[in-house]
Amino acid sequence: MSRKLRNKSAKRPRLDYNEIRREHNDWARDLYDEAVKSDRRPNFTTLNVTDYFGLSWAEMAREIQAKGLHDQAKVGENRIDTRIRNVHVWTYDIPELVNPIRKIFNEVNNNFFKMNIVDCQTPQMCVYYGNRNITDAGHYGWHVDQVATTKIAYRRRLSMSILMNPSTQFEGGELELFSHLTSEGKPVIAKPALVRSGDCVIFDSTVSHRVKPVTAGKRAALVTWCFGESFGSQHMPK
Repeated sequence: MSRKLRNKSAKRPRLDYNEIRREHNDWARDLYDEAVKSDRRPNFTTLNVTDYFGLSWAEMAREIQAKGLHDQAKVGENRIDTRIRNVHVWTYDIPELVNPIRKIFNEVNNNFFKMNIVDCQTPQMCVYYGNRNITDAGHYGWHVDQVATTKIAYRRRLSMSILMNPSTQFEGGELELFSHLTSEGKPVIAKPALVRSGDCVIFDSTVSHRVKPVTAGKRAALVTWCFGESFGSQHMPK
């Protein structure tokens, strides 16, 4: 600064840090109260979808394993990390599988979510193999399905998980959805009732969720995601 512009006698305004702190605390409290409303529930719905498909779930599992593309499930930047996700995946894309899924997504979205959806991703059969040793048990830790990026035109809007074999055939493996925080800051976890083959849950892809370790037996689920776009009015094929 030029010496001509300096005014040594001028004093900087004194900041009232107590007032700043009070304003910040009020703002933080309002934000927190909004996040912990006791009546808030995760954005999901459940139904049984067996009648939408032509094959039995056992027949479908055999066909997917025989003809699908098998891989160890990956996380992040396409890497295997069984500490986070220990699942075997078969990807299988045929009209007999995709068309019923499209129909389910359309019906549920029209009745419940009312999002602008475009199309669904290739379905995956995820198999979690049971093991009493928790570190080796099939599981998938807490995560969200929607990737936060501006590099793609579409993003996952809805997630679908269909239980392919009854829960009596395995132990553990519960699907849990994070709901909200209580006023004491404790997490509230929702557990969709997935018991029979064909029991399905569809939820907002921004909801954090996990599959707990399968400690015995084998848990098979058919999963896929519905894409949507931020702008435009294109909808999924019927």
